[in-house]
Amino acid sequence: MSGVFSELIQLTALDDGAWTAIIPDGWDFMGITNGGLVSSVMATALVAATGRPDPITSTAHFLRPARVGPVAIETEVMRQGRTLTTARARLAQDDRLVAHLVASLGDLTETMGKALVDVDLPPMPPPEACVGPEDTADFAPPPIAHRLNLRLHPEQIGFATGRPSGDAVISGWADLPFGSSTAVLPLVADALPPPLFNTGHYLGPLPTIELTVHAHARPAPGPVAARFRTDHAGPRYVEEDGWISDQTQRLVAVSRQIAVFPG
Repeated sequence: MSGVFSELIQLTALDDGAWTAIIPDGWDFMGITNGGLVSSVMATALVAATGRPDPITSTAHFLRPARVGPVAIETEVMRQGRTLTTARARLAQDDRLVAHLVASLGDLTETMGKALVDVDLPPMPPPEACVGPEDTADFAPPPIAHRLNLRLHPEQIGFATGRPSGDAVISGWADLPFGSSTAVLPLVADALPPPLFNTGHYLGPLPTIELTVHAHARPAPGPVAARFRTDHAGPRYVEEDGWISDQTQRLVAVSRQIAVFPG
């Protein structure tokens, strides 16, 4: 799959900051539409509404799961600055609010340069050494794994076969079928299986209720490496921290989300 994300979601401008879009089929995990996808839909609408290409920081709150089908999006510019525009978006289906997002948008090409302090990320096996959706005879990957061609670290997929690693960590590679747009980084930040799965304590749906993504650079062409870790879980909520880097080993985004145990 290739193309522009706004074309996939059929983003269409109406008037007075109103937009329509489509939640596409096949982007779910355990039957729940990916929250990162919903966040990226709203972020893409804000990019179009503000003319700023990069959501430098975005925070989405999810009130209920989105369904496949049409959505309505309301956008509002809260502050227009010289280098940053702060705006918000509200996404609804059938007149019910599904999610809202607040973002500060700018242009990352204006901030190119060497990092003063950089994160020391653990080494990742190359994509060809990881386990892709076509390499999993023992279990069926979710649809989103095929959409992004997720390839998981071979030492961190034991949860899928009843042999969890014991560490609340998961990492792998994801393709970016929509180019280097930073508006779709929330999708990657919510695409891999939850690190909690590898503890052996829980294996089930974990709906995201809040997702924050900080973009530091536009990724170079090619797949990105995504690493996620949970340091605290339960009894009701689960936190997850993430780091996304490109093939040049440059950090392109960090994320934090909180999810809830159903029931």
